[in-house]
Amino acid sequence: MQYESYGDENGRLLIYFHGAPGSKNEAQFLDQSARQNNLNILCFDRFSIDPDVIGNAYYLMQADTIIKHMESHKSKPEQVDLIGFSIGCHVALEVSLCLANKVASLHLISAAAPLDALDGNNHFLDNMAGKPVFKLAQNIPSLFKLLTFWQGLLTRVSPAIVFNMLFASAKGADKTLIKDADFKSSIGQILASCFQYSSAGYIKDVLQYVQPWANKVESSMVTTYLWHGELDNWSPVTMADYLESALPNCKGKYIQAGCSHYSCLLAAVPQICHKIAKE
Repeated sequence: MQYESYGDENGRLLIYFHGAPGSKNEAQFLDQSARQNNLNILCFDRFSIDPDVIGNAYYLMQADTIIKHMESHKSKPEQVDLIGFSIGCHVALEVSLCLANKVASLHLISAAAPLDALDGNNHFLDNMAGKPVFKLAQNIPSLFKLLTFWQGLLTRVSPAIVFNMLFASAKGADKTLIKDADFKSSIGQILASCFQYSSAGYIKDVLQYVQPWANKVESSMVTTYLWHGELDNWSPVTMADYLESALPNCKGKYIQAGCSHYSCLLAAVPQICHKIAKE
């Protein structure tokens, strides 16, 4: 898999799992904090994995890639820290189970919890801004794939329209964030990469996310920290509440005041990097 490297190449190794939609370039938001704390963050292009590699094989392939990078990395770590964002948190958790005792810590930002949690009665889904998309993925995957194809066409014609659609329900600090030209440009490039060139990988991540996986949360023994925006309507804060209670080794839940989804990412990153650097 191709990857992007950020921060200090000689520093402590961290692996970042981008969101869906997302791309390996999403980890650029961690670059400055990584440099300040002598950390090296790698973000793999998991959407480039063969679409036919699904289920646990998908996660095992990523775990094997991480192990190879640990063995060749300048810092020669025996353990690695993982950071997941949004739906990337699901992937990060699954991969952490494959890595077992090779994971020092797992940090979940704006985590999208399993939809089958809380007896599977859609307690979470009803409060998610992406409910129509996830319902479509759950019930009519073929139409979800068609929707993604249409989004890909739209990003070619007018990326701004896709950006505005994605952030139409923005709350809290995300409302301010989407007015920032640099952020808008970065997200625009990430969306274009995802929907135009990596749509198969995005589709796979979403289809695997909407399947039952609450049992994986309950079996995770990795030291885990949760970082969540109090106003998040993409991944409602009740998801963080559930994960805190369901993860056997959750060591902390840090609610970011006034933050929603992406604003939580930007607020949490400096804190996470500082925390990991001190350990």
